[in-house]
Amino acid sequence: MVTPPEKLPTIADTLQIVEKVSLKIDLYLWQNFMPTVPESKPPFYLSLQVEVKNRSQDKVVGFKPTLLTLFPEGSKTPFHTFKLVSEDPQAAVQIDPGRVEYFTYTNDRSKVFSPELRKDARFYARILVVWNGKEKNLSSAVVGVEFTY
Repeated sequence: MVTPPEKLPTIADTLQIVEKVSLKIDLYLWQNFMPTVPESKPPFYLSLQVEVKNRSQDKVVGFKPTLLTLFPEGSKTPFHTFKLVSEDPQAAVQIDPGRVEYFTYTNDRSKVFSPELRKDARFYARILVVWNGKEKNLSSAVVGVEFTY
């Protein structure tokens, strides 16, 4: 689990700067109710897009979001933690000074998570990110869950 934030996130948490590295975080959540889904219950999915701008004089080495914990809007009580998987396993993990890289991660789809949610369910994420051998916790802004029928 990724630890809860000291303060609840706002829309401003879409962009964060850590050690002269700016990170723009976009989180998308949905639950798939399509009739062609083979699982007995509708699976829950997430997509995390991260734009990384290296504004420091040093390389960012080994950049990787590893875990994501969802928290209900206005709460510091964890809802669920997901292992993150890169959509592009060949993506650069080194970001040179002055460079911008884009990354997309999803939850590990080999494990089905199927919660019962209200139509107005909203969450924010805490994301454990590793780079230069250090762990950092980032927050996303609050987003609603989309339902696919």
